[in-house]
Amino acid sequence: MTYDFSTSTMNMFDFIDRLILSIFLVELLVKIYAFRNEFFNDKWNNFDFWVIVISSIPALSSMSVFRTLRVFKILRVISVFPELRKMVEATLRSVRGILAISTLLCVVVYLYAIMCHTLFGQSEGVGSDYFGNLGKSIFSLFQVMTLDAWADGMVRDLMTEHGSWVAFFFAFFILSTTFTFLNMFIAVFTNTMASIDIEDGDDVGFSRIINEIKSEIVELKEAYLSSMDEYMGSVEEE
Repeated sequence: MTYDFSTSTMNMFDFIDRLILSIFLVELLVKIYAFRNEFFNDKWNNFDFWVIVISSIPALSSMSVFRTLRVFKILRVISVFPELRKMVEATLRSVRGILAISTLLCVVVYLYAIMCHTLFGQSEGVGSDYFGNLGKSIFSLFQVMTLDAWADGMVRDLMTEHGSWVAFFFAFFILSTTFTFLNMFIAVFTNTMASIDIEDGDDVGFSRIINEIKSEIVELKEAYLSSMDEYMGSVEEE
């Protein structure tokens, strides 16, 4: 319980919770009856099935560990709204590209961590506190990547001790990691969303652009064929 409601209010919430779950169960049974074996051929139907089954466990058991599974009913919203389904599908399709980019990012951070330990880790104060070993260096660089108090709490003190070149060093690190890799993540996700829009074949987003290009190509082809027919007709008359 996250708030101290009265008993009557909690009973009302419990009734609403059971009512919504009952509606989900009835909908699931109706869909299974209507589609029969074809119901499980759709991945979103499978998703709905397991969400509702997991959410129904608390109704069969009074154990508090199972009652926490009721939060899975929130996931039911994903399959209801098409735009959310697109987002989830795009996220899952982007996992492979995101893992590749993350691997490259880890390599870059590892190289910078070694350099930071070599350059600053042997000095006293801020250098040893933030870059005294490889683990500290990686964590400190992650803090710099998130742009969380990296200047006042870290870099300015290092500049006082080692010189102004430290600012250029960390500025280049931020440019080569935070901004570059963030744009790469966005590019992967955007490309995946574009692919899904094109596959859906609707008349919005990238699909609309593709449909417009296709219609223009058809019009150009028809105009070309019409002009060729006119030209061949005039040649034959001569």
